[in-house]
Amino acid sequence: MIFKKIIMKKSSILFCLILISACAFPQWTTLNSGTINNLNSVFFLNSDTGYVVGNAGTILKTTDGGSNWIAQSSGTINNLRSVYFTSANTGYVVGKLGTILKTTNGGSDWIPQSSGTGYELYSIYFSASDTSIGYAVGEVARKTINGGNTWTTLSYGNFNILRSTFFTDANTGFIVGNSGTAMKTTSGGSSWTDQSIGSSYTINSVYFADANTGFIVGNYGCLRKYFGYSGWITISGGTVLDLLSVYFPNANTGYIVGASGIILKTINSGSNWVTQSSGTSSLLNSVFFTDTITGYAVGAGGVILKTSNGGIVTSVDDNIFSKSETFLYPNPTSDIINIETSQKSEIEIFNIQGRLIKSIISSNNKKSINISELPNGLYILKVKTEKEFDIMKFTKE
Repeated sequence: MIFKKIIMKKSSILFCLILISACAFPQWTTLNSGTINNLNSVFFLNSDTGYVVGNAGTILKTTDGGSNWIAQSSGTINNLRSVYFTSANTGYVVGKLGTILKTTNGGSDWIPQSSGTGYELYSIYFSASDTSIGYAVGEVARKTINGGNTWTTLSYGNFNILRSTFFTDANTGFIVGNSGTAMKTTSGGSSWTDQSIGSSYTINSVYFADANTGFIVGNYGCLRKYFGYSGWITISGGTVLDLLSVYFPNANTGYIVGASGIILKTINSGSNWVTQSSGTSSLLNSVFFTDTITGYAVGAGGVILKTSNGGIVTSVDDNIFSKSETFLYPNPTSDIINIETSQKSEIEIFNIQGRLIKSIISSNNKKSINISELPNGLYILKVKTEKEFDIMKFTKE
């Protein structure tokens, strides 16, 4: 009896250590940025070439998918807030004191442009259909129709600071900002219509997956989805942390980053969001994906994070601790998991925080369990028999 208790105690300790290990292992890896300046925006042209901008005139470039970052000379010490490229060689950066910089040689040289304002600019966006048309917003709103040679003032009807802009075509676009500001134009910025979002929180980012499906994120977990003529509908990301940037590589798959290193992911167009392990508590200011699984997030203190698998944990073996007597399938799954064992067993399912979710007694060798009600994410399965136990992981998606 004493020997059996010792075995069970050791097994419990091992299981706790496995859970701690699974919880602590980051789903995103930290890249060496070579700077401690806050990084505010990230943009990639393809899987290899990308740019990051930040405080004190920081501009970084990679040509190998983030393995190495080379500092570029911006010619300014102003904080830089947003970066956008219209082609492999042509890109723009905006920031403090009305700073607008342009490159036509992939960042080898950055040339100051006359923005016509001394106010801070937080976001820049160029039309995909006509790359000579661009918008820069912040404490004011500006527009160019000649690739940045000249910028004119846009009137949007209030004095709230604008944090982000996105255009779905040359004429249709959105701006968001302080005090719940959300506006739409269908005239290339000549006039703006107020969009009711039911919130007075600061809105930090807007992104459209297609012409009729868009998302905005803001402080205190504010999250809205755009349904075309239905307008903006409240959805839940499951957090009250400030959300600072949103990006959708396709209509279904999206990512959000924000305060305390939070990263959220959806694979069903925002109906459900899963919190991912970023491995950092730093503020994350911007997120960008080159495809549905390869992405980057940047933030305070020079942090650059990368995922090459959509943020899913793969470094922990599927069979964390197993005697090969337990089989789990399918994995990943969206509704049913099947478990086959060699004898009668007790089955327990834990979330990644180690909280027991389900406990089932199986009187035969095969058990099918419905997990459709569980939130998407990573789970730990513990199968106990009279002599031993197996621990495995599975993903609900």
